[in-house]
Amino acid sequence: QKSLSDKNVQIERANMAITSVNAQAQEKYQLDISTYTFTYDPEFEADKAARSVGSLRGRIESLGPINMMALREFEDLTTRETFIRTQQDEINASIALLNEAIGEIEVSSKDKFLAIFTVINREFGQLFPILFPNGEGHLELTNPEDPLNGGVEIMVRLPGKKPQSMNLFSGGEKALTAISLIFALLKTKPTPFCFLDEVDAPLDEANVGRYNRVLDALSDQFQFIIITHNRRTMEVLDTLYGVTMQEPGVSSIVGVDMKKDLPNHLRKAFKEEPKKAVPAAALDDSFDPDGPVAVLPAGDGRTLEGASSR
Repeated sequence: QKSLSDKNVQIERANMAITSVNAQAQEKYQLDISTYTFTYDPEFEADKAARSVGSLRGRIESLGPINMMALREFEDLTTRETFIRTQQDEINASIALLNEAIGEIEVSSKDKFLAIFTVINREFGQLFPILFPNGEGHLELTNPEDPLNGGVEIMVRLPGKKPQSMNLFSGGEKALTAISLIFALLKTKPTPFCFLDEVDAPLDEANVGRYNRVLDALSDQFQFIIITHNRRTMEVLDTLYGVTMQEPGVSSIVGVDMKKDLPNHLRKAFKEEPKKAVPAAALDDSFDPDGPVAVLPAGDGRTLEGASSR
């Protein structure tokens, strides 16, 4: 009886051991021993296999905790990478297309710029001697190889002087040079109206005469609206508009037709004998800036109400 009891205890211990081994195999190796088919290997060495298992277990443990979501994250990142690379290819294609368009625009802009620059330079060279008799003026590109990224210099030689920088010019000389360039731009690309605000302010009497001479010559092509306080400039205008304050705090606009509305005593002062307009072809160095200036007749279609006009 005692021997039978001992055998039962041993059987129970063996069953517990088997259950423990099955649990460990399932937990560590995800292996079900009860269904595993064992194949005998005569060359199997338990010690060598144990050492190999220990080495592999150490390497696995050295990897640290396993991220079970790594595969899902990898798939998400792969999808994101594909999307970004597609966008990158589209952007690179757009950049190439834009660069091609920019290149075409630069070529077209360069051709147009050089064509306009040539015309402006020619007009400036023709107008400058009118304001500065026996003077010379032209425009130069600071970077002829790449004009779109360069600048433009005004090169002038005043009568009786050597070519010098505009920084050394007087205020009136700078103003006349600027007027020459403005009129050259105006002749290159005409506009319906040209507003000139106190352009003649820094000019002396002789230069005002030359300035009026150019206005007179160009008045057949353009309508000038001039803001001025210079008496000589007012003399050559068709119509004057001014603001007066006859009563304190009350302003009123007064218009004067230089051909019709002047009283007799002022007509003598302005020398309003009949005279003809000076044509553009009559511009030569024999012009006397202090002599009488032609007054265009009123009602010739170039009078604009609301400002002094030519």
